[in-house]
Amino acid sequence: MSCMSCICTNQAAPEIDVATLSVSEAVKAFHAQTKAVLETTPGMGSRASALALHISTLLKAIVMGPSTHNTQVRPRAELGAPGTGETVSISVYWQPATIFTAEIATRSRISHQVRLLPEVRFALENPGKLGREGKAVLRAEGFSFPALPEIARLRRKLKDALGEYDEESAFAWWCKHKDTEFPLKTSKFHRIWESLWGMKSLQTIPVPTSNKINAFWAYLHSVNLEVHAFEFELGDDSTPAVVQARVSYSSQEAEMGRICEGAGGRSLVNDRTLGEKFAASAVNFCALVHSQRAGAPGANCEVIAKLLSSAQWWGPAKSGWQRWDETWQCTDKTNLLGQVTAKQGRLIWRMDTQTAGPRACCSLQSGKRPDEHSSVSSTAFYLFVLIIIAQIVMMLWFLYPLGIQYWLQLPRLH
Repeated sequence: MSCMSCICTNQAAPEIDVATLSVSEAVKAFHAQTKAVLETTPGMGSRASALALHISTLLKAIVMGPSTHNTQVRPRAELGAPGTGETVSISVYWQPATIFTAEIATRSRISHQVRLLPEVRFALENPGKLGREGKAVLRAEGFSFPALPEIARLRRKLKDALGEYDEESAFAWWCKHKDTEFPLKTSKFHRIWESLWGMKSLQTIPVPTSNKINAFWAYLHSVNLEVHAFEFELGDDSTPAVVQARVSYSSQEAEMGRICEGAGGRSLVNDRTLGEKFAASAVNFCALVHSQRAGAPGANCEVIAKLLSSAQWWGPAKSGWQRWDETWQCTDKTNLLGQVTAKQGRLIWRMDTQTAGPRACCSLQSGKRPDEHSSVSSTAFYLFVLIIIAQIVMMLWFLYPLGIQYWLQLPRLH
C-alpha cells in the first residue's frame, strides 16, 4: 500500500491500492491515513491527531459492532478507492450478506434504531478550507437511524381517534390510553417514555407540562433518517469536540421530519442543560441529527461514540415493568459512591432475519451475567455496612476507657 502523498490546499485523492483486510486492520489503517491527510492540511496543525482519533473512534464503534453480537457472520473490509472529493475510504461488508439493526438501550431514551446495510462505506472528505477551522467530514453510505416501527402505529392511532390533532390533544390522548394501547410489557416506546419521566430524580424537580408535551411531540414525529456524513469539529480547552450528522428523510415523511426538527431544536435551545444531566444520550442524539438546522452546538463526540458502540452486558430487571425490558441493565457499572467503574456501549446488534434478539449476554470483561453483577453489588454493599459497624465498635472500644477515666476525675457531688 502506497504512502500518503502530500496534499496542498487543492488536495487530490492520494493513490491508494485497494486492499482487503480484516475490519480491525482496516480501521487502524484508515486512522493512520486520515491522520496523515489532516496533518498535511494547511491550518490544521496540532489539531490533526485529536481530530483523526475522534473520526476513527466513531468509525470503529459502528463497523465493529455487528460481529460482536453475531459471531456467525464474517466481516471484511476494503481500504482505498476514494471517490470524487475524497482522500481515503473504507468499505465493510458481511458474509453472508446481512442487514443489521441495533436496538438502543431503553435508558438512552431514543426513539430510533441503528441500521447497517450488507455493505457500508465511509470516506474522509477532502478537508480543504474546513481544515483551517479545525473541521473534518466523514461521508457515510449504507448507514441510517430508522424510527421505532411503533411510532408510525402511534400516529395512526391518534389519527383514527382524533382526526386532526395538535400537541396538547395528542399528549392528552397518550396520557389516557398509553397503558391500554401501548402496554409496558410489549411497547419499547412506552418503556422509553417511562424511563425518562418516571425517574425518581425528576420527581423532585418541578418540570413544566410544556416540556413533556414538546418531548412527546418530538418523539411522535420521529422519522427514518438516512445518514450521509458526520461533520467533526474540535473545541477549545473548555469545550469538547462535537459532531453533527448530515441526514435526510423521504419525501413522504418530509412534513413530519420538519416538525421533529422544530421540536428537537426547541429542546436544544431551551432544555439542553437539564437534558444533559438527566438524559445525556438522548440530548446528544438530538444534537447529532438536529443541531445543524437548529443552529445549535453539535453533539459531544465521546457521548456519541459510546452510544453507537456495542454493549457488553445487558438484561432485564428482577421486578417492576423493567423486568420486561431486555436492555434495562445495559448501563455503566458504578460503585457504592455512584462513580463509574466500567463503561460500555448502548447498542445490541441483531440480524434482521432473527425473530428474537440475543438474551442477556455475558460480560466480555468478567463473564458474568447482569444478575451476577447485581449479586456482587449486594455483597459489596453488605461488606461496606459491616466495615462501618466494625469501625464504630472499635471507636467505642477506644473511647470507653477514656470516658471512665474522665468520670473518675470529676469532683464528687455532695
